Amino acid sequence: MQSPRLQRGANACFFRCYMLDLTKAACAFPLGRGAETEMGKTRKIVICDDEQALAARLADRIHESRKDSEITLCASAAELEHKLQEGFDPDVAVMDIRLGDGSGIEAVKKLFHGRSTQVIYITSYVEYCTDVYETEHVYFLKKPVDGAMLELALQKAEKKLAGTPKKLCFSRGGGTVCFRPEEILFFESSYRKLYVHTDSGTEELYAIIDDVMEEAGGRFIQCHKSFLVNLDRVSSMEHKFFVMDNGEHVPISRGRAEETRKKFFESLGE
Repeated sequence: MQSPRLQRGANACFFRCYMLDLTKAACAFPLGRGAETEMGKTRKIVICDDEQALAARLADRIHESRKDSEITLCASAAELEHKLQEGFDPDVAVMDIRLGDGSGIEAVKKLFHGRSTQVIYITSYVEYCTDVYETEHVYFLKKPVDGAMLELALQKAEKKLAGTPKKLCFSRGGGTVCFRPEEILFFESSYRKLYVHTDSGTEELYAIIDDVMEEAGGRFIQCHKSFLVNLDRVSSMEHKFFVMDNGEHVPISRGRAEETRKKFFESLGE
């Protein structure tokens, strides 16, 4: 099998900044960059709440302690779904349980299933406190949200993220397909199509390899203009190709041979 466009390639880390209009249900603007988060990397956080003034205050609070976080506001489940389809892949989602266009819990079931996004629920209605257990989440906060409790919830989310390898997610036919990095052997590019070779077969996507490289990073290296290989799945390196642990061969181009060899041997010491 195979699939459309890499969700994350649309430079999800860079959004145009919108002025928050408290009279309209607008979606998505980032707030600030600065010092690294405690976990040592930029986090993408979405706040989905139809009370935009409250959402803006929460964003300000988060920004005070996490200046490098990229914070996006969405006023409805539909706006959030649209952002995800465009390639946005948040690390943390602060979700209101009652949204103007439906249930935040149902939105989490639909939109975050299979993702590594950590969910923090917020609500004014305590009667929903048991319903949240229908989904995976890290915290439940009552409005008005206490700053100290918000910080505890974010710390818990960050702790879980630190111990959870981030999945690579791609849009496909209006839906989403996600892969654990460890199950991917290599990516192969051909024109605008990208083939993801995994333990369970091959998926076809519409994407470009540069976008995948930007998101995958880490243990993935580009050994050829058309191939991106998972070093953790390499069995051996020959003169002109890698031998993967399933026996497949991945070519190494002449122009990338020196850098590829260097990164391969560096990886052996990690």
